[in-house]
Formats: sequence, structure tokens, C-alpha cells
Amino acid sequence: MERNAYSDGALKNPRIATLAIGGCGIWFPNPQEDGEDWKESILGEASQLVHSQEWEGGTACWAPLMGLWQSAYRAELAALLLACHK
Repeated sequence: MERNAYSDGALKNPRIATLAIGGCGIWFPNPQEDGEDWKESILGEASQLVHSQEWEGGTACWAPLMGLWQSAYRAELAALLLACHK
């Protein structure tokens, strides 16, 4: 299976910085072409940490970021690490 993914991270900043809400996501265009369990084969053990939904044209996986000291850079880095996990 060829790796093909688009990753992104985001952070919502309220007035109190320690209450920021972050998340990361990955878009896999048509990952289920070869009939195998794509989520387990691509994400490995990280598949237990993400939510996913199949859409026309691909599958979206996303996860919240927990912690008090978040930043947009950390959200982007989390998405990149999730995409390159296995």
C-alpha cells in the first residue's frame, strides 16, 4: 500500500491560554483499496487513539490534544507524528 495522507493540526485560543482546545487530523484518500484492515495497517497501535469516519473519496481520522500548555505548532507536530507513526 502506498502512503498517501494529508495532516493538519489546529488550536482554538480562548481568553485564558491554559483552556485552549487542540486537535489533529489526517485525511487518507481512498485507503481501503487493497481490502485489508487499513486503519490497523496504517496507524498501528495509534488506531486505538483516534476517531475515524469513512467519506466518499477517503477516510478522516482525528484526535483531541490533551494538556494545559498547547500551541498550534504542537498540534501540527502531533498530526505529522500520527501520519508517520508506523
